[in-house]
Amino acid sequence: MNRSSPPPSGGAVEREAIEDLAAASRILADQGVFDAAGHVSMRHPLNPERFLMSRSLAPELVTADDIEVGAQGGGFEPGYVATVREKY
Repeated sequence: MNRSSPPPSGGAVEREAIEDLAAASRILADQGVFDAAGHVSMRHPLNPERFLMSRSLAPELVTADDIEVGAQGGGFEPGYVATVREKY
């Protein structure tokens, strides 16, 4: 993969995984794990340089249709978050 160009999208993600990500957001908000600024994200299953995360929305309102794909550092996932995830 050429580092100067954006990584490929990685392709489609199974709808079930997207539904699970949206449900995780609503569950964690319901359980008080995070507030209106919290979010849940996951790496793209086929391209670990891409992330799935909801658009800017209160976590208790997130549905599968709110999930977007973005790249690390592109205003989507800060580099330090991705680094922590790589370590654990």
